[in-house]
Amino acid sequence: MKKTAILLIVFSVATLVGMSMPFVLAKHDREIFWVPDAAGSATSVAFDYIEDGILYPRAALAPSSAEMYHKLYGKPIVFAVKNTGADDNIIAVEVIVNQTIEGYAQFKLERGRVTKDKNGNETAEGWGTRIVEVDGKGWVRVYRFETTDATLGIEPGKTFYFWLYFSDGKTECTYKFTVWTHDFGLKGPQESKAYPLWLVMDPHAPVVKFTPANDATVEGLPLPCGNHYFAIDITAYDNPTCPSKIQGTVFNVSVTDAKKQPIWSRIGIIKNDTGPDYKMYYFSGNDTWIAHFEVRAYNTTNELPQGYYNISVTVKDRVGNAKTEVHKIKYVPPPIPVFTASPNTWIKDPKIGLVESEQVVYKNKVLGSSVTLTETGFKSGTKVEFRIYIPTYIYYNKTYGTFNVLVNYTKAAADGSATAKFIFPKAPQGTYTVFITGLDPAGTPLTKYKTVAVTCEVIFNPDEIIGPAVINVMATGLLHPETTQPGYQ
Repeated sequence: MKKTAILLIVFSVATLVGMSMPFVLAKHDREIFWVPDAAGSATSVAFDYIEDGILYPRAALAPSSAEMYHKLYGKPIVFAVKNTGADDNIIAVEVIVNQTIEGYAQFKLERGRVTKDKNGNETAEGWGTRIVEVDGKGWVRVYRFETTDATLGIEPGKTFYFWLYFSDGKTECTYKFTVWTHDFGLKGPQESKAYPLWLVMDPHAPVVKFTPANDATVEGLPLPCGNHYFAIDITAYDNPTCPSKIQGTVFNVSVTDAKKQPIWSRIGIIKNDTGPDYKMYYFSGNDTWIAHFEVRAYNTTNELPQGYYNISVTVKDRVGNAKTEVHKIKYVPPPIPVFTASPNTWIKDPKIGLVESEQVVYKNKVLGSSVTLTETGFKSGTKVEFRIYIPTYIYYNKTYGTFNVLVNYTKAAADGSATAKFIFPKAPQGTYTVFITGLDPAGTPLTKYKTVAVTCEVIFNPDEIIGPAVINVMATGLLHPETTQPGYQ
């Protein structure tokens, strides 16, 4: 069961110069905040962010948060008090450590000190500390920072740093510090003010899960222009035992090859975000991060050939606890079918730009392969088009405003599949992308991709002769711009 204790740091209403009750004639104001970057501090704030490729800790920001995260004993916990008022000096701080029902302090405070700098080098002149009260074990319950000289107090616009050294006590979960400030009472009755700070002690690393699974064989998915990819889908959350949460922390996802050389990586902040090859969602209700990354061949250093790869995912919580999961996979790029091009292609339906192609067969050789393609995920009964991007079809582009040549269309079947047959049109050898477009079941435009290749083919007819003969030669896949586009004039 998760347990939460409260540790109160309270500045008492009793002061050095006979003050009256607080909250009368307010004369000072202040900011109070943790100082996680104080020299030797046992605290860390992990709301890091990245700007222009540089990693900045949250402590580099203006002190706007009341949260701090504590790791180990034996190091100081530091908070700052800045006097933002204009009338009076702050002269006393009293720390009251919250106790159990039996009256025992939950943290063992050894000592404290006051400095004018966060590096701890400049001791605040005239300030002292004293134990006001201890419990039955001798642990401090009330501790006081103070100066008897009002001129040495925290002046308006100045900041002092208060260092607390604990040696024992609670080791996890959330605790509330309530900080009181007291002024000297220069212009009337003395005044006290309270401010809460939260301390999260979290020794547990986050939970990280992702696919592809370890030792999986992953078949790549096609993208336009011969590109291909595999997806990494991540679910992560902080350990539910006394969590400090993962929101705003830095994640790292990377892929290395069999030689342990990095080929792809992403570093960022856990938040809601979407990009061309990723989607990330953070759900604050259950502190869960769900992310989808696409490792695209053209974005890697080796263009993702078949082979073995290691995927590493690292997630940190706001204390700084990190969890790294590594999966080894075998990646298989999507197969690229090879076809031969037709020797002749023409416009069959000028209204929509549908083309048709001739097929020539001689013995075991074919010019113009018969192609059958099937894709799924479309809305039943809706139109699905099959188009091939052929950049040599200049006249087609002038007429129809696209190099995506329509080779066939159909209607999606009841199960959402769409199948089309066509003769591969006239085109030079190379790699081509087939765009299969329609609507998904929700009525949103949907495009699927197939990558195919065209190779050169030559037919000699006849291919065997005895004596003088006339040989008819036909070849496709060669680049002849003036003749490789239907309707050219």
